[in-house]
Amino acid sequence: MALIDLSSQLQHIQIRDRQTAAALRVIEAAINQIGKGSGVHPLGESSPPPPIQQLNVKVSGEMAHAVITDNNPITRNVHYFLEYANEPSFLQPHVEHLGTSRTRILSLPSNMDGTPDPTTGITSPGAPQQWYFRAFSQYPGSKPSPHQYFGGTTPTPVTMQGATNLTLLPSTGSGTAGANGQQGGYGFGRFLRRPAVLPKRSVRT
Repeated sequence: MALIDLSSQLQHIQIRDRQTAAALRVIEAAINQIGKGSGVHPLGESSPPPPIQQLNVKVSGEMAHAVITDNNPITRNVHYFLEYANEPSFLQPHVEHLGTSRTRILSLPSNMDGTPDPTTGITSPGAPQQWYFRAFSQYPGSKPSPHQYFGGTTPTPVTMQGATNLTLLPSTGSGTAGANGQQGGYGFGRFLRRPAVLPKRSVRT
């Protein structure tokens, strides 16, 4: 779908001047191509990319390999994001910006922080941590695509198989600006880019 659609106006112009109509079609196509490439929608917020199809996560030891499957037609300037959290609601997810890549290998702790034994000083393993993963895509400035969870529509936990004790600090998401100027919870955040509107000038007759 075109960002700017002048088809009805161009039909009227073509009747009077074919060369002008042809030139305007080239300009319209160029503006739409630049808009898609830069994430700028001339009339407001850009539409999100189509949903990605699948997120797979494979675990070995303390390493997790996440792979996004996106069978949609290749579009310039689509960025992929991977989020992980130790609870399925993703209230404070850690965000990985993959850029145009669709894969990431993460090293994650297996257990929550343990408690040291006062006599020996040895720290016993904490409770096992479960990790949840989801992914989405986004153009700069657009809404994000719907989240795709590991496990389908219901988040499925993954348990690491190592021995590291660490409780990750809470995350505020990606730290990018949202529409209200606050830090975003994911991706680039959401913001509107609109063309400047010049003030009307009074015309003297």
